[in-house]
Amino acid sequence: MRFFTPELYGRSEFQDSDVESDWTQGLLGLLGLDGAMAAYLDHRSRLAHQLQTVDHISHPFFVNDGLLVRLESNPDAEYLALTFRIGKLIVGYADLTLTYSGPSISQEDLETLAKIRNTTISDRQYEHKLYCHEFDVSPDGMIIHSLLFSWDALTVSISCKTVWPTMEAKPDRDLGR
Repeated sequence: MRFFTPELYGRSEFQDSDVESDWTQGLLGLLGLDGAMAAYLDHRSRLAHQLQTVDHISHPFFVNDGLLVRLESNPDAEYLALTFRIGKLIVGYADLTLTYSGPSISQEDLETLAKIRNTTISDRQYEHKLYCHEFDVSPDGMIIHSLLFSWDALTVSISCKTVWPTMEAKPDRDLGR
């Protein structure tokens, strides 16, 4: 994560039990998020041509509260797919599937995703949810997708040639498990 770092995430969470401290801590976190948001949106606008396929989902908090419901990896076919249940009651729910071609992901990050997927039992029983994500482009033209998961600020980074998002509307957040 280049803009929405685990450290910034930690500052934006209420960490004190004292109400006045909670308010102050939260305000500082929000101020940090504002700066990170402005810097990320400016950076993303300069990369618009390279990120055309993901422009409509590239807002950092588009995926907020997303639950990882599917992980499919085939290293031989240079293929990785992640499906997140995203949305809110007021706007509706969808499964967002991100299909990466030519992915490069560390074994540690792949194991982190598998752990997150395996501990997502239902829409009410899970250990991690997606807090935000970022897209970037490396000097050699690879797309870099970074994910930050809530609570213990787990981060995962995937580099790829292309990423194709698809969305399928869902009636609710129920995962049917």
